[in-house]
Amino acid sequence: MENWVLTVGCSPNEFPCCQKEWLKYNMLLRSVQTMTEAIERLIKEDYLLFSISIPPQDYLPYLKLIRQLTPVPILVVPSDYNASDKLQAIDLGADGYMEMPKTVEECVATGWALIRRYTELNNNKQERVNTVVNKDIFVCLDFRKVFVRSVEVGLTRIEFD
Repeated sequence: MENWVLTVGCSPNEFPCCQKEWLKYNMLLRSVQTMTEAIERLIKEDYLLFSISIPPQDYLPYLKLIRQLTPVPILVVPSDYNASDKLQAIDLGADGYMEMPKTVEECVATGWALIRRYTELNNNKQERVNTVVNKDIFVCLDFRKVFVRSVEVGLTRIEFD
């Protein structure tokens, strides 16, 4: 799975700033303008987050369908906060709903937290982590980490191999 975030409703003027902030997390941003376009993308491609920044009447009818199509975390970031819309969005399948933040960094950090939780839970559910244990030494092969007495040992790639 590639590291893509799909957003609907991001203005062309805001897109470069949003993309730049997502790149700090090694994530790429793809923007569409309608929920129909978003659904087409979600069906064809894998995303780690779906962010919605359009009016509720434009996204609420689609949330339940999207939740049935994909387990991707859904973050709603409306320009006008409404508690009733928030409850309805979460009830229909949104994972997060936040008032439009003052900075792009805050929005991206919240999205990143959802991605982190989604990928960690997904990894734990789908497959066991390959590990080798010898007394006080714990080696996690999948994440290329070594711990001695519960303390991580920083190794270069060559040292680990």
